[in-house]
Amino acid sequence: MYKEGITAVIAVLAMFTLSPAAFGQSDNLLRWSDIESAIDKHPAMKLAEDQAAQAEAEIGVSDQYPNPEVGISLGQGRSIDGSDEALIWGIELQIPIDAPGAYLNDTEAARAGLQAAKFDAVARRLEVVRKLKGLFFRIAIGQEQLRVQQENVSQLERLVEVAQMRVEKGEARPMEAARLEIVLEAQRVDLTTLEKTLESLRENLNVWLGGNLPLGYVVSFDWGKLPRIPDSDVLLGRVLSNHPVVQAASQRILASKATVRAERHRLLPTMNLGGFYDRELDAHNYGGMLSIELPLWNWNQGGIAKAKAMESAALHERELAEKELQADLAEAHAVAFQAIERARRYAEIITPQAHQTAETVEAMYRVGEAGIMDLLDARRTLTETETKTLAAFEGAWLSYLDLITLTGGEIE
Repeated sequence: MYKEGITAVIAVLAMFTLSPAAFGQSDNLLRWSDIESAIDKHPAMKLAEDQAAQAEAEIGVSDQYPNPEVGISLGQGRSIDGSDEALIWGIELQIPIDAPGAYLNDTEAARAGLQAAKFDAVARRLEVVRKLKGLFFRIAIGQEQLRVQQENVSQLERLVEVAQMRVEKGEARPMEAARLEIVLEAQRVDLTTLEKTLESLRENLNVWLGGNLPLGYVVSFDWGKLPRIPDSDVLLGRVLSNHPVVQAASQRILASKATVRAERHRLLPTMNLGGFYDRELDAHNYGGMLSIELPLWNWNQGGIAKAKAMESAALHERELAEKELQADLAEAHAVAFQAIERARRYAEIITPQAHQTAETVEAMYRVGEAGIMDLLDARRTLTETETKTLAAFEGAWLSYLDLITLTGGEIE
């Protein structure tokens, strides 16, 4: 008989560089605690780290003040009458003076960009975890499906033996044993299909874990109570304020606003402050200099327009993210609620009744009080119920997993 549900402990799968020795006491039992640290080695997480490092380096680029410029001149000087000739040289130093507002706002935009990259990494991690947990659940349910099907085949084999004994005693027609054998072969085909499906799922996980999992490994899955979910309104407020996608979009808005301010400060002409020293044939010249850029062709209108477009795009990006999350959350909440309720009813009501009916009919068949059609119908109903029950559990946990992802990783 089925247990009442599945525990709220969700084992997060991760990947790479695991050895069979990492699995603790059992050589083929895979737990979340065995592979938790490997999730950071997922290529998506490595990519996120690289992007964050790039954003952090951008702060260093923005922090760099323009370097001074030094010019040296060297040549040969000759008097006009040609009576004197000597080596002449000069040196010039210029220090760029940028608008302080542009410099400071560029740095502020870079810092906001770094925060956005970090939130993007959190969002990417959520998606990686969702996919890995989903694979874990499918393997766990596949193991249970295989166990149930093995029990079905064993039970049918015993019933075939009973039917053959009744035929030999003249208590049943030969057709009864033949029909049970047909059902048994069909169940064996289904068993082979489940074995192959589970094998492919395990191999899929093994690929992500670097191919180091032992042959025939099993995942540790604790069956218990099904999860509970709060009302959608409670989750919605948390999503719109805490989800990393929204937070990343908010940081991009801050970055774009700072960029607009920086471009406006660049309306001021660029200046260079410096000095020079020149040694000529009959003179030593020295002094200071100030050069100012003349914005004759533009007043940085192109840069300002580009920055404003980036700001508008960032605002719409956050609006789109909020609306998508709100719509997805409403749908995911309804799906999860229905899936959990379906699994609960199958576990607590439908499956126990199907088991009880099948056991009763089988007992009656053994003593000749029920016919082959009654037995086949009871077995078919039980098999379908068991299949639907496990599918309901799988749907409940996968939909709950989608809901967890949308809420930023936690519901409780």
